[in-house]
Amino acid sequence: PRPGRVARILDYGSFAELDGALREVLQEGDFGAVVHLAAVSDYSVGSIEVGGRPQAPGVIGKIRSDEELVLRLKPNFKIVERIKGYVPGPKPLLIAFKLTHTPSAEERVAAVRKLAGSGAPDFIVHNDLGDREKGQPVFRLFETRGGRCHEVRNFASREELAQGLVHVVQGELR
Repeated sequence: PRPGRVARILDYGSFAELDGALREVLQEGDFGAVVHLAAVSDYSVGSIEVGGRPQAPGVIGKIRSDEELVLRLKPNFKIVERIKGYVPGPKPLLIAFKLTHTPSAEERVAAVRKLAGSGAPDFIVHNDLGDREKGQPVFRLFETRGGRCHEVRNFASREELAQGLVHVVQGELR
C-alpha cells in the first residue's frame, strides 16, 4: 500500500493459491510497491497415475504400497511477470528476487538479465547458493528498468538488504 498504510503479508500453500491471492489483492489497486520474494515452484502436478489408472490431483485417498505411482509435472508460468498486470491503475514499483546456484559470475548475471528481460521487475535482488555455502551471504541489487540491467549495490546481510530496500522504495515513491 501507499506510504502511511499497512503492508500486507499473504499466506499461501501452493502456486495456484499464491497467484490467486496476489491477483485478488492487487486488483484492489493503490500499491506503490510490491516486493515479490516468494520461492515459487517452477512446476505443479499435471497428472497422477496410480497403478496405471489416471487420478485427479488432490482427490486421491490411500495409495496402496504395492501400486506404482507416476507423477507428471507441468511448468508453471512466472507470477512475477504478471504482477503489474494484476494492478488496474498506476503500476507499482516491483522488486523481485532471483536465487541461483551457478559456478560463475557470468552465469549469475545471465540469470538476472533473463528475469530482467521479462520487462516486469524494476529491481532484482540476486543471491547465490554457492555464496551461502561458503558462508558469504551476498545480496546484489540490480536496477532493471528501461532495458538496462546494472548492479546498484551489494549487501552483506539480510538486515542490510532490508534497510537498503526500504531506502530504495522510499526514494522511488517520493
